[in-house]
Amino acid sequence: MKILYIEDNRADWVYLGRLVHQIDPSIEILNVTSLNEANEFLKEHSFDLIFLDCFLVDSIDLENTLTFIKTHASFPILLLTGLEDVSSVYKCMQAGAKDFISKSKMNKDHIERWIHYVRAKS
Repeated sequence: MKILYIEDNRADWVYLGRLVHQIDPSIEILNVTSLNEANEFLKEHSFDLIFLDCFLVDSIDLENTLTFIKTHASFPILLLTGLEDVSSVYKCMQAGAKDFISKSKMNKDHIERWIHYVRAKS
């Protein structure tokens, strides 16, 4: 299984990486720090799951995030957000994201559920 994690905060990336490897050390997880970088990777690589930080440096206004989600709607996209901006999260869900997790509440059980979901679908 390959996961793309689009996150510009190193501490968040390290934390999610630890959770994923506790669940299954064989899972490959790649971190990119912007939507532009993610778009480039997705041109040449395939992933089973995308974890997406809602508010990146190149997506402050949310439009870039919504465009990214719509463009890559064939991938299961799980939003991770540090903000409690429910309106933005719902817009992302309407654009095609599958679910969201507040970073402050993210734990191994949430991530494991999504890994199992993706494996069951493949």
